[in-house]
Amino acid sequence: MAKRQNGAFDMNGLGQDQMSMLAAANGTFLGMLAKGAQNYAESVGSLTKELSDFLCERLERDVAYGEKIAKCKDWTDISEAHQEWLQEAGEEYAAEAKKAADISMKFLSNGSAMLANGSDKSSIKGK
Repeated sequence: MAKRQNGAFDMNGLGQDQMSMLAAANGTFLGMLAKGAQNYAESVGSLTKELSDFLCERLERDVAYGEKIAKCKDWTDISEAHQEWLQEAGEEYAAEAKKAADISMKFLSNGSAMLANGSDKSSIKGK
C-alpha cells in the first residue's frame, strides 16, 4: 500500500511494491515457461528420432521387398511376397503408431503435471 509522505502518497513506494510482486510472479511464470519449452523440445526430439528411425528401417525393408519381387519367377511367388510384406508392414506401422501415441501422451502428461504442480516432475528421454 502507498505510504503517506507529508500529506501526499509515496508513489515510489507503491511502484516498488508492485514491481516486486510483478517480478516474483514473472519469475515463477518464466520458470514454468522454460520447463514447458524444455518438455516440448524433449518430446519433439524424442518423437522425431522415433519416427525417423522407423522410416529408415521401413525403407530398408521396402528395398529388400523390391529386390525379392524382382527375383520372383511367377505370379504366385509375387502374391506370396506381397502378402508377407503387407502383413509385416501393417504390424510395424501399428506398433509405431502406438509408440508415437505413447510419446505424445508422456508430453501431455508432463505438461499437465507442470500446470497442476508448478513444476516438471519427470522428463521424456527416448522411448
